[in-house]
Amino acid sequence: MLFLIIISQNKDNHIRMDKIVFSTDIHDCVKYVDALYLPHIFIIEGTIEFSLNDRFYSAGRGTCVIPTITKSFDFVRTDDEFKCRIMFAHLEFIDSIRMNVEYNTKGHLDLIDNPVITLFPSEMETCLHNLDEIEFRCSKPYHLYYGISVKKAFQLFVLDMYDIHSRKSDYTTIRTPSAHIIVRKFINLLESGEFKTHRQPSYYAEKLNITPGYLTETCRQTTNRNPTYWIDIYMANDIRRVLKESNMSIKQIAQLYEFQSDSYFNRYCQKVLGESPLKVRKRL
Repeated sequence: MLFLIIISQNKDNHIRMDKIVFSTDIHDCVKYVDALYLPHIFIIEGTIEFSLNDRFYSAGRGTCVIPTITKSFDFVRTDDEFKCRIMFAHLEFIDSIRMNVEYNTKGHLDLIDNPVITLFPSEMETCLHNLDEIEFRCSKPYHLYYGISVKKAFQLFVLDMYDIHSRKSDYTTIRTPSAHIIVRKFINLLESGEFKTHRQPSYYAEKLNITPGYLTETCRQTTNRNPTYWIDIYMANDIRRVLKESNMSIKQIAQLYEFQSDSYFNRYCQKVLGESPLKVRKRL
């Protein structure tokens, strides 16, 4: 079962139309994750096994899976009893309702490390109730404050997920490992948009007053990835967004990101997107 909602935003706010998709079919993940939707998968019955970013995971009844890096699931296997509810939210819509809370960077890093969250029955009930509320709000396009009501319902869902995940991960611990602090600051720089014109880890190391080698070491220690991997992830998502939403030529986009030449930009896209920018635009 698939339920697609189109959320029409006020043009005066310069927010384009976004989508929220509800589904009970795990195989929809491939299609919607590739199209820049973030899945929130709540497992009602059975188990699932999958790999994400070259790591293997298993999840069962009473868990929620949130793969924060927008790459398709690989080797998805489910048992005969598997049932789930999925809400796909477009990344731009998520960005439009992002709240300035402490969870953002640390929670993002922890979900990257492990996208599976184990829920108590009461927590699962709360999350599914929130999904029902979002779906209900999405089904009322005649509501005079439709866009706002959908956003508020979604924000309440996000805050409850933040609360659940934060308490399970003990984010309130006063003593935070120094490696996590450095990586948080590094991710904050990326989230601020620095990646658009700075793709060398040495730039971020200098901003953080550490050596490039130490930045690499702390990234690997905390996220099992080097700094270039994260820079490329942010670049890939932003390039897809620009290719999809703008009418800029490939040359103009290359200049936007300060690439030395169109050919260099094409090679970079082949590296981080797996295909040329023209093919990406056509597919999107």
